[in-house]
Amino acid sequence: SILSFCNAISSVRSQSPSLLNLKYLHMSLCSCDKIDDKGITLLGQEISKFSDLKTLILDLKYLEKLTDNALTYLSKFLARTKIQILYLDFQGNNNLSEAGILELTLSLSTMKSLKDISLIFSDCKKVNDESTSTLCTKILKLPELRKLTFGFSRCTDITDIAIEILSSSLLGKTTVQDLSLFFSGCTLLGNHAMGNLATGLKNIATFLTH
Repeated sequence: SILSFCNAISSVRSQSPSLLNLKYLHMSLCSCDKIDDKGITLLGQEISKFSDLKTLILDLKYLEKLTDNALTYLSKFLARTKIQILYLDFQGNNNLSEAGILELTLSLSTMKSLKDISLIFSDCKKVNDESTSTLCTKILKLPELRKLTFGFSRCTDITDIAIEILSSSLLGKTTVQDLSLFFSGCTLLGNHAMGNLATGLKNIATFLTH
């Protein structure tokens, strides 16, 4: 489902009972300016009814009205599913902060079925060391996780501290074999961060960084 740039849409709900057997859902709502926390909450509520859903891809880039409340409610509904592959793109949503990312992290950390996670927070100006560190430490403990992508490009409050904590988490017990990290434009990162990252990558079979 592609709904990018549809400025007249304010909420999205499933209407068909036949969709309850859905296994794959890809929805792009990029730059749909009228969608706010209520719309995302309604969407999450419907998604939680898909008991057979295995893959969920949500493109929620540049939704100017989205706040931490949307993350809180969406997270609670996601935790009711048995999704294995999850892609969430929140790029450019500048109202999202540490509080919302924490709620998302806590919910995802309970989803033991997850095998492939992509979380994109590029250009989210309030993302900082605290939010990224919590995300890294919790997500990397998921027992079935094999593939992980973190997108933090141009999150200019991220420093070497976040990379150090990420590296420590990678050195711990993790099942991840495929890792992609995006830190382009994080201008506070330096050589110390790269040294820590190199140390943490010893357990990862495939690694891509941008």
